[in-house]
Amino acid sequence: MFEQGAGALGEDFQGAVKLGLWYDPDKLVVEGVYHDEVSAYRARRRWIEALEHNFLLEEDHDFHIKVRKSRGGKLFRVRCDFVTACGRYAFWRLTHHQAPEVQLIMETAHLAHSPQGVGDSIYGGAMFGDDDEMLLSIEQLERGRSAISRRWDSEPYLFRALRKIQEVAHKVFLLARPTKSN
Repeated sequence: MFEQGAGALGEDFQGAVKLGLWYDPDKLVVEGVYHDEVSAYRARRRWIEALEHNFLLEEDHDFHIKVRKSRGGKLFRVRCDFVTACGRYAFWRLTHHQAPEVQLIMETAHLAHSPQGVGDSIYGGAMFGDDDEMLLSIEQLERGRSAISRRWDSEPYLFRALRKIQEVAHKVFLLARPTKSN
């Protein structure tokens, strides 16, 4: 969550600084404090993408963003200065909860792309845990299809896509099923 800080963190930030996002409404600055350099640069890259994509801002024109290290070298700060009128409006929207999707991106920008973590995500193997669970999921999809058939019938391309996904999932299940050797 964005927290207001008078003067944000200053140029020589060190000491007992809380991690997280800070903003200074007087200087139109948003700052993020991180433990390591990789997280800081990952956050910088994702902040730029979010601001350019969601607010149509241009880096080095509407906003300036840089990464700095504390004097002790234990903390890293990403600082974003908003300089144009469009940039100031984006800053206002961020700090007044008018762009929650961009706030979420900025708050979690230092994390890996999988918000649930690698082991718990659908890419980490939990999706293909048990063969019986996969078949049960396919059956549940089919039952759900009959419950909302009017919507699917009005949108046939969605039904075709669901059917193809079910066919592929069934083929994967058949290929992955262990064979019995006599």
